Amino acid sequence: IGLGTPTQYFRTMLDISSNHLWVGNTTLTKSLPRVFYTEQSSSFEHHESSKHIFTVNQEGEEVSDYISLGDNPVVSSDKKFNFVLLNKLNTYSRNEAVLGLAREYPGKIKFGKGTAIEGNPRFSLLQYLYTTQAISQRQFSLKFFNNDKAVLTLGQSKDSLNGLPRCTPNQRVKISYMFHKWNCAYNGVYFDNGTSIFEFNADELQTAIFETAIDYVQLPRKQGKAVLTKINEALNSECRIFTDSNKGTGLECSSDVDVDKAPSLIVKLNG
Repeated sequence: IGLGTPTQYFRTMLDISSNHLWVGNTTLTKSLPRVFYTEQSSSFEHHESSKHIFTVNQEGEEVSDYISLGDNPVVSSDKKFNFVLLNKLNTYSRNEAVLGLAREYPGKIKFGKGTAIEGNPRFSLLQYLYTTQAISQRQFSLKFFNNDKAVLTLGQSKDSLNGLPRCTPNQRVKISYMFHKWNCAYNGVYFDNGTSIFEFNADELQTAIFETAIDYVQLPRKQGKAVLTKINEALNSECRIFTDSNKGTGLECSSDVDVDKAPSLIVKLNG
């Protein structure tokens, strides 16, 4: 993503649980691989009414400047984008920048005691592109081709135009401050060899929430136990299924079990 005039480029991590783009100020030169130099941008604006942003991990100011995406020119020549310029960052994340693509904008989001950030649409890249008529729908898709290549589409994708299913918010899902997310219906869980572990009928599809901060699939206990039972069968029933009040339901195996025999899982979304 490019910011300012002339453009300063940042490689951003996509985050589906936050609502804004943040980049580091020069105060974080030693902490981040790249920071934003405000004095080098002739179009940078720090308004007198700019809000001080403070969460459990971040502290900075609401600012605005022109934005560009990849090699594309500035999206709008007359409307600047609001983002957060960090002065303090207490987190293990050491990315050049983080772009939040959350679906919901719930107002004040509280983090611990007395700390909050305003999840306002003015921080949203999708809302910004929609307002400037660069896209016709406030949605995005991420299509992976292999471990190293994926294409991010902002707005309607070719797949959605061709009538293929896409993810939409599920109003029945209770939203907490942790889950301002994009939801997809899922049909069931399968092994990569096609074996069905469990599946749902069309009228009882469950909802999956995409969370970019974790690297595992979390299932309700009933379905999770069914997955573990099938995995244990593939391991010749050499492991023990346990339930722990803190850890949930898990699979405990001895050190000599060949875990490579455990099949990969496929979660089927919208068919």
